[in-house]
Amino acid sequence: MAILIATYGGSGANSYVSLVDANSYIQASKIYFDEWALAEDKQEQACVQATRDIDSRNWIGYRWFYYQMLEFPRLPPDVIYPYGSFSRADPDDSFVNLTESDEFQRKMKIRVKQATCEQALWRLRSGGYLSHREAQFQGIRSQSRSLRFSESFGYGDPDQVLCSEAWDLMRYYRGSPRLVRGDSGSSTRVY
Repeated sequence: MAILIATYGGSGANSYVSLVDANSYIQASKIYFDEWALAEDKQEQACVQATRDIDSRNWIGYRWFYYQMLEFPRLPPDVIYPYGSFSRADPDDSFVNLTESDEFQRKMKIRVKQATCEQALWRLRSGGYLSHREAQFQGIRSQSRSLRFSESFGYGDPDQVLCSEAWDLMRYYRGSPRLVRGDSGSSTRVY
């Protein structure tokens, strides 16, 4: 059983959501959450895997803390590091107050937690196996099946890791890969 460390912005965090918060969100917002309730022994692992899924994407902005383990919290686009963000190793009271008072940071924290819950539930529902994603990585561009009913699938590039609900919540923070060529002499760190 995984041990969840859900310190938002923490240097040792491995999940964006605690088990208590995940249970509350899923039970309050989902009509059908049987997979979550039945998989009590796998809930923490699902939260950790969902966090990894979210962190596997490219997001806009820079990470808030220099030593934070996960990709969130992030700075708003076009904002370079705020004063003191590199001097703190972990979130402190001033950062917690900021996430509660700043609208951008407050919404980001809520959306990231909710997306983690949605992704964890989706992982449990799919049994951890994503057949279409496996087909994409095997190089299959399209396939069709028929027995009694006919269905066909066409694939683009293999990059869809998050479920549709998680993508909807995270759409505000989608980014693209950063390309750095040569050394410009600046000390800006690229993640």
